[in-house]
Amino acid sequence: GKGVLFDFGFYRLPITTAKGNLDHIEIHEDCSLISTRVWDCSVLTLKWIEQICLKKTIHRNFPDVAKGLELPIIRCARPIQMLELGAGTGLLSIGLAKLGAAVIATE
Repeated sequence: GKGVLFDFGFYRLPITTAKGNLDHIEIHEDCSLISTRVWDCSVLTLKWIEQICLKKTIHRNFPDVAKGLELPIIRCARPIQMLELGAGTGLLSIGLAKLGAAVIATE
């Protein structure tokens, strides 16, 4: 199967950590289960929160999915705490942890 932006296989997403370092989240996708797929909505949500928390612009290689979207601007008044139920590959949880959030994730 082919997604909007990538095929199944090795997925690598750049992210800036809470310390300001460039890091990557690497996930091996396969099509055996729905929980082994990186979904575009998790990428979009993570990059949106990264932009808010780090007060920076979205990476130039940010997926075309975001073009034309007007996402609300919010500011982080306190550290993010998140419970993710049905985390699948865990991309959003892993990314938020790299941004300094306290995360609990289950599948």
